[in-house]
Amino acid sequence: VCSSDLFPSHDPSRGTVNFQSTGNVNFDITPRAPLYDVNIKKLTSGTGTIRLNAITWSYSGSTGNQVTVPAYPFVVLNNLTIQSGAQNGSFNANNVDVIVGGNLITQSVTTLNLGTNTLTFNGSSDQSFSLATGTLSGTIRNLVVNKTASTLQLDGTLSTFPASGNLSILAGTLNDGGKTLTVGGNIVNNDTHIGTGKLS
Repeated sequence: VCSSDLFPSHDPSRGTVNFQSTGNVNFDITPRAPLYDVNIKKLTSGTGTIRLNAITWSYSGSTGNQVTVPAYPFVVLNNLTIQSGAQNGSFNANNVDVIVGGNLITQSVTTLNLGTNTLTFNGSSDQSFSLATGTLSGTIRNLVVNKTASTLQLDGTLSTFPASGNLSILAGTLNDGGKTLTVGGNIVNNDTHIGTGKLS
């Protein structure tokens, strides 16, 4: 388990955090502070995943001295990458909101499970939401573009990005990158959608 409550001096303006799962063990995280670059990895084979979740722990190890840290929204100021390799990374947002200021990338044969959360892109520079084919478990629930400037582009080998909830372009540009973005809920467009793909 990992909670930023354990690391109050963390500097979110720089650096890379690598979260690594092993075997069949889920690795629960709930960072209260923003992180800069985050890599999701898997070291050994198994069903284990990096999972956003509330964490109950004790300073002393005693069950009578336990506290529970809630599952905070996961804020990544720059890039969030789910990495492939000898073993392929797996990230389960577990219905907790994720906010990305840079790129969100799933490399081939990895797993991204967003659940019923809201995924927000809010960087001031160009961003990429890149999904490799077969890496999305379930759907994107709610997708929000809320950028002070520049463009979010859909990218990767996946041809159809399924959003079962709402699409909200609150500020900034969404470039569909030639992809099809299917939306099961409402579409709010307060700024710009471009590209040769389509919303359906």
